[in-house]
Amino acid sequence: MSGPEGNNKPVITSADLDHGVEMGKINDGYFSNPAMAQSFLEIAVAPLMEDLGSAVEYASFGGGEGYLPALVVQAIRECGREVDGLVVDANPDFLHLAQARGLRTQCGDLEEVVLSGLDLITMRSVNHYNAPDAQRRILERCLAALKPGGWCISQNLSGPSEAYCRLASDLSRIPELGRVDEQQDRPHITSQAEFNGFMEDVGFANVRVAGLAPDIIIGPAYYWARFNGKAHAEAVSRNDAASLEALREREQHYLRRANELIDAFLVAAAPGEAGLIKQAGSSYSIPLHFPIHMGRCPAIGEGG
Repeated sequence: MSGPEGNNKPVITSADLDHGVEMGKINDGYFSNPAMAQSFLEIAVAPLMEDLGSAVEYASFGGGEGYLPALVVQAIRECGREVDGLVVDANPDFLHLAQARGLRTQCGDLEEVVLSGLDLITMRSVNHYNAPDAQRRILERCLAALKPGGWCISQNLSGPSEAYCRLASDLSRIPELGRVDEQQDRPHITSQAEFNGFMEDVGFANVRVAGLAPDIIIGPAYYWARFNGKAHAEAVSRNDAASLEALREREQHYLRRANELIDAFLVAAAPGEAGLIKQAGSSYSIPLHFPIHMGRCPAIGEGG
């Protein structure tokens, strides 16, 4: 496996860090939940064991704190194979936790990472942070890092249609939320067909959805708490009435705009999709699917 282990300055593409978000705790601890990780292993990793050989070069792109990558390494070892595990992520604070789990780390932007000779790459809830062109560039870097016959696995947020995915993306881009500029096409949640198309476009072979991991529930109230909970708690601790009032006013504006987007979607949505979205207090809860996509680096001389 080639590629520097250095401490190059990361390029942060997510607003989570600025808002004090602890990734292992969001969505009721989805990303540190053993059952959720086990679904990933059973759906996508276990079926590949025979293809991976006796010595496996493995990297987790956007693997953050290393929770899932450590379990992937453990599963491969339990099958009697040697494995070298690397976590590539833009957040050095997350990588310190991955190192504590016995994983090698590399800090950097996934669009620029240079590795080679890998048998397996995994990503979980990584790609949607990026605009479509950036998602393709990340997949290009994945393909370049794999040896012929190597596999890339990506578990992505998704929904039953392009319109449903667009709604979920738009809710986190409303300016009052304080996350990102709504003029940028990120986050960009993909339908299954769209992300399969990205993988095929950059040259992966055998592209497919291996299965569905358990759903995640989002919604305006969830997004507000995720990106403004820390600021609210700090204002309460300071007894800062002015900041609390400003937050309340901004929250009202955010929820109004979010509910308008959802109401407009529900008017035009197919009955099956509209039925997924439920009233929750003053707003809505919205389930997102979590398909696990797979693609193989073609062998030399094999078309993608």
